Formats: sequence, C-alpha cells, structure tokens
Amino acid sequence: MGLPWIEKYRPDSLESIIGDEESKKLLKGIVSQRCLPHLMLSGPPGTGKTTTVIELIKEFGNGDRSSSLYLNASDERGVGTMRERIDTFAKTQSLFTSNLKIVVLDEADSMTESAQKSLVVIIQNHQETVRFFLV
Repeated sequence: MGLPWIEKYRPDSLESIIGDEESKKLLKGIVSQRCLPHLMLSGPPGTGKTTTVIELIKEFGNGDRSSSLYLNASDERGVGTMRERIDTFAKTQSLFTSNLKIVVLDEADSMTESAQKSLVVIIQNHQETVRFFLV
C-alpha cells in the first residue's frame, strides 16, 4: 500500500503552498534574511499549518533531524514532556551543525496549564539557541 493521500500530495516547498501572498512573502523573508523568530500558527484543520512549518524548516536549512524536534502536544502534553523531552533536547549540542534548534509543538492548544508554564521557562532559558513553533 502506498503513502496516505495527505502525504502523497503534501506541498514540497514554500513556493508550492497555496496561501495568501502576504504570508508567503513573510515566510520567504524569514528564509532569505536568515532571521528565524518563534512562531505561532493557528487556523482550522487542514489549512496547511503543519506543512508550512515543515517546509519552512527545510528551506531554512534545519532539515537534519538532530536540530529539530517535533511533538504532537495532544499526545505528549504534560509537564513531564516539557521537562524531559524538550528541555533535554534544548540543552544538548547538535553534532553536525551550529544552526538554531527548532521545537515544533503541533496541537499546542492541547497542552496542560502546568506544561504551558513549564514551556515558558524553557523558552526563556533557551531563547538564544532554540526556536519554538506552536501550531
């Protein structure tokens, strides 16, 4: 059996994502200026938030797996995940690159209140070396 439909037809670049021109211009500017901020993307299901983040990471040049961490916050939403997985990832040095590290929290609205508070501390402690994308 082949890939799921959503994966088979997922856009494979920022250019191929269908969206408003202003947002695409902003994303292209992030890549061209090499200035990666923390991001929060929101919207209804199926509008391309996760795909946009995936392609932004690839085009920014952080495509190697050692410099990015993807978590589905609806599955891993407790304070333990924040402290163990994210803080540990943020503290470790990447072997092959000195690029910024990226943590993607998909379904971030599902995080518990204590996990959100813990995440704020982690973001403050690692703001020089890690960028957080809340989707």
